[in-house]
Amino acid sequence: MTVACPDGDWARAVSQAGYGWERLPRAPWALATLEQASPPNLLRLLGILRRLRPDIMHTVQYGSHLLSRVATAFTGIPWVHTILGPLSPGHRFAGGPYLAVSPAFERDAIEAGADDVRPCPARLDLTAFSPGPIQGRATVPTLTFASRLDGRLEAVATLVCEALRPLAGLGIRCQVAGDGDALPRLRERYGRELDFLGHRPDLPAVLRESDILIGAGRTLIEGLACGVPCISVGHRGSGGVVDPETADAIAEHNWGGRHVSESQRLDASALTRDIETLVNDVARRDALAAWGPNVARRYDARLAGPVLESAYDVACGRRQPVEETAWLLARLTTDKVRRAARRRLRAS
Repeated sequence: MTVACPDGDWARAVSQAGYGWERLPRAPWALATLEQASPPNLLRLLGILRRLRPDIMHTVQYGSHLLSRVATAFTGIPWVHTILGPLSPGHRFAGGPYLAVSPAFERDAIEAGADDVRPCPARLDLTAFSPGPIQGRATVPTLTFASRLDGRLEAVATLVCEALRPLAGLGIRCQVAGDGDALPRLRERYGRELDFLGHRPDLPAVLRESDILIGAGRTLIEGLACGVPCISVGHRGSGGVVDPETADAIAEHNWGGRHVSESQRLDASALTRDIETLVNDVARRDALAAWGPNVARRYDARLAGPVLESAYDVACGRRQPVEETAWLLARLTTDKVRRAARRRLRAS
């Protein structure tokens, strides 16, 4: 397997894991950034494909599915694209097959023009995430927020830190595991009350030492796998305790906290109340600890094999019309340029 992606931490991790790596950078084009979809990258990709001659292309980055559609017109190499997140107004799809990691993203892709979308939520390597040995309860409960600390997640992290602050004043241990551009800012602002652990490659050990995990996205699945009661959070506030009544709604948007209403008033106190209630309910925490690993098993990456094979079989037997690809690319480029021009006009 060879991965084509921008240089950076992900590229280094790919190389360290023993896979091939080819440089395919992000590039601004036509007043907008279409991630990897640019004419220079098309030439780079065609060179990579002609040199390596892979049996199939599997893309995940927004914009890369456009590159693969155009490249297959020249090379005949089939492609499959995975939709990892919510769609912006500029997303356009056609044909397929596509894979979607949550029901909401599957519906979005169909509305944006895709006619073959397959749900594929099984995507995590959970081999290291399993319940730890049963130990006596610590006299001081440990609350952990685990997340990347950058981009849109900086607002989520700030809200969680505000929610943990009053609990730390009650003698509860509150810690933040994760790294990113926002770590120095968060540490400077909240470092007196909260413990900032930075990047922890031994995250399963951190989770097993926690009485409650606050998180968004795949970290919640990892916490459930470790038998840790979890609370979901979105950038507008608390998404509630993850339990049999709420799990399906939280999973609907890939566990990322997007089920939290956009109209909800930004309020850290609601998250504080949810955490405090769970801290004081030992019986409920024990029940959630026993329930969580069974839910996490649904997302074991090893379950994805049949879905991937089915999508690959369809892709290998189907050629996307060149005219369809040209029309899709023209529509998306026009939309992106129009929105970029509007933003520049408003800024001026």
